[in-house]
Amino acid sequence: MKPALDTVDGRGARGRPASHHGRHDSAAVGIERTTTAVSSLAELTGPAEDYLKAIYHIAHDGEAAGTNDIARRVGVSPAAVSSMLRRLAEQGLVSHRRYHGVVLTQAGRRAALRTIRRHRVLEAYLAWALDYPVARVHDEAERLEHDASDQLIDRMAAALGDPAVDPHGAPIPTRGGIYGDGGSELIAGTIGNGVP
Repeated sequence: MKPALDTVDGRGARGRPASHHGRHDSAAVGIERTTTAVSSLAELTGPAEDYLKAIYHIAHDGEAAGTNDIARRVGVSPAAVSSMLRRLAEQGLVSHRRYHGVVLTQAGRRAALRTIRRHRVLEAYLAWALDYPVARVHDEAERLEHDASDQLIDRMAAALGDPAVDPHGAPIPTRGGIYGDGGSELIAGTIGNGVP
């Protein structure tokens, strides 16, 4: 039996993300380079999306994410992380301060929330529409989250009644990057518990 789904307020859930051309997070001081943000979230590679998602989970509440923490979360070497962080900084997705870690820019935060939404909607659809075992939905969603279009994700969410949580109980952001309660971005307890 499928669980009863709470739905989120649909306002803004299907709206397009705001433009993010050339913007930086002004709270970061001592940024090593100034750049422009990627012109489209569609230009991001799967690995770049994975890094942004990892940084989002590590660097909550404005704290910086360290290279070693990111390496552990993504499953790569610290040297590989440093290389990717340089690319993400060049694209305007992170602000990197040498020896202080990285924080997401506004564009990076949008991209991370987009990937988290995709992942969690995919998990919900696999479990509740296709009766996929909940124990297997995470790995399937990891493979699919980078390739599904925003339109497909929106249709999957709509087919499920725009659920507020995934099968693991983690909140699903709306298309506009807001969680169902309209309050905090992440419900306490989901950060650091392997919840994507």
